This record gives sequence, structure tokens and C-alpha cells, in this order.
Amino acid sequence: MSSDNAHPTAPGIKLYLSNFPTQEEVLLIIRFYLECLHKHEKSELTLEQYISSKIEKFEKEVKQCMLLNNYYWAVWSFIMLKETDIRNDLAFTYHFAA
Repeated sequence: MSSDNAHPTAPGIKLYLSNFPTQEEVLLIIRFYLECLHKHEKSELTLEQYISSKIEKFEKEVKQCMLLNNYYWAVWSFIMLKETDIRNDLAFTYHFAA
């Protein structure tokens, strides 16, 4: 879990950066993905050339998708709120958005 929406101090949400993948872990996963992709794409480039030509683009896309994923789940949590939860001050703290 990367965040805790029941954190006792304001704004009520704590972000656990230690649960996110490190830069090295992200690059390792991207590299593995590109190695698999290279095998199936019949590229004339060597594996290292292929990875070098694509790794920056994939890293940017992965970071954008990580952000989009967090946004998606935030929107989902709002959709799942019941009318009674919205009126309950203990259910969600909106003051962090101010």
C-alpha cells in the first residue's frame, strides 16, 4: 500500500514512498520488458541498441501510467462514497484539498 487514508494527523492521508519502486527497479522491469519485446519484434538492432533506443520513452510512459493509476483509484474512491459517507466528517477529510 502506497498511501493510508486513515492517517491520524492532517490532512488524514500519508504517502509511503518506501512502497514505490525505486528508479533501479523501474529500469530493471523496463529492461526485461524490452528484452522480451526485442525477441518478438525481429529487429535488426542488437539487444543493447534496441534497449538504448527505447528505454527513455518507456520510462516516461511508465511514470505517466503510475500517475494515471493513482488518479484512477482516487476517482474510484469518490465514486464508491455513499451519500451518508459524504456528509460524515469522519469518513473523509476534504480540508487537504483547500
